[in-house]
Amino acid sequence: MKKALYAALIVLFFLLVSCTTLEDPALVNAPYWYPDGRNVRDAVCFVGYGSGINESASRDAAYNDILSQVSSYLGYDVVGRYYREFSANGSISDLSLEIDNTSSAVSSDGNYHYYILAFADEDVISNRISEEYRRLLDAEAQVQNLKDSALEYYRQNNDIAAINTLLEAVTVAARYDLSSEGNTKEELLVWAYDYLDNIELRLSKEKPEVPSVTVRAVRNRGLLSPSITGASVNASFTVHTHDNTFETFTLPFVTGNDGRFQFVEYYPAMTDKGTVVFTIDIQRSIDEVVAVTGYEFMKDFIETAQSIRAEFEYDKAGRLSGACLLVVMNEFDESGNVLSTSYARDALVSYLEGEGISTQVLDLEGNSIEELIDPLVTDYPAYEWVVISAIGLSDVPVQPDSGTVYVVEGYTMLLNTHTREIVYLDEITRSVSWGDDREACLEKAFSGYGSTMAFNLSAYC
Repeated sequence: MKKALYAALIVLFFLLVSCTTLEDPALVNAPYWYPDGRNVRDAVCFVGYGSGINESASRDAAYNDILSQVSSYLGYDVVGRYYREFSANGSISDLSLEIDNTSSAVSSDGNYHYYILAFADEDVISNRISEEYRRLLDAEAQVQNLKDSALEYYRQNNDIAAINTLLEAVTVAARYDLSSEGNTKEELLVWAYDYLDNIELRLSKEKPEVPSVTVRAVRNRGLLSPSITGASVNASFTVHTHDNTFETFTLPFVTGNDGRFQFVEYYPAMTDKGTVVFTIDIQRSIDEVVAVTGYEFMKDFIETAQSIRAEFEYDKAGRLSGACLLVVMNEFDESGNVLSTSYARDALVSYLEGEGISTQVLDLEGNSIEELIDPLVTDYPAYEWVVISAIGLSDVPVQPDSGTVYVVEGYTMLLNTHTREIVYLDEITRSVSWGDDREACLEKAFSGYGSTMAFNLSAYC
């Protein structure tokens, strides 16, 4: 039994050798150092192989193979320059390249095979690498490091960082037009797209009246989708600015270790009713790629990134919702005299009406808070909320050589007449204008103050 098994193993061995011989004639009677060469400290190893109808032809082919490898190492063609020296002397002095060993064999088909083992001093030959090729090699190394980092980020469930890192690799690959397998801009973008296409934003614990919502970034895998940590997410919504315009405002967020963050009314100037749109933030990385490749190369990727979004509709109820707000706002000159103008009040009322809050303007004289509060509480019980403001021009010790500086300051409060609670009080806001036209400057300064107060009061609207 043992003899039969031994015989079978011998047959199997020769069959494997025969198959190897048929598949790769170069391995027939090849020296032990073929094809991997040997490691020698501070040296670069080259292993050449050639085949032909006779030994001379196979040797010439092996010389050319060595020189082709050296060309690839240096980044420029050296075959024509060094073939004669190398074939005649077995060395290239400029490159400190010398043949260390050779071997030849004849296969059963009558072909000749020639093998060359050569070494070059690493310091010498590496100094001959072209600057352009050296930059290419550095770019290849940089891309490889970025790919390794992207994989590590992905293992840590930090998909956004992984995508940003891969897009950085795309930028490098495109800038240097890398063509090696796995390092082209097209291959790297496909990799980044595979990560991107699995990202999803999910909402929970929605409270439209606050407004408040919990946002979670996940790698979409169905019921057991893993959370994405450290994901940059933007929240965009409409705000009513102090200039009485409506603009889109964006706040950045980052998911925690559980892949979540909570959005609440972080910005008081949010409109009373609207939609908060949550999107992933990889725009900077996209822009860097587009700057090198152009938009069309990134079009599909950009459209997919833009489609990853979640929308939260809210309708918050402020303390002034449904109420009519009484407004008492007096303007004074430098001497403390009441002005007939109402620039600040008009700006404030215009802003509040833009928020859907009805107002009633009241002319009531009084220089102190006490002089104004008592009659308001007594004579106007139907109004639960009132804005009381007294503002005027302040002295400016130093004036410019031309034009005049005007500074408006005072106090503004929001009062609950039923409880006598001062909900909001401002005594520090200033508004400044400068110019030769006094009336125009007063209008700008007082209007600026009124707009700022309305913007601050929007937290209660």
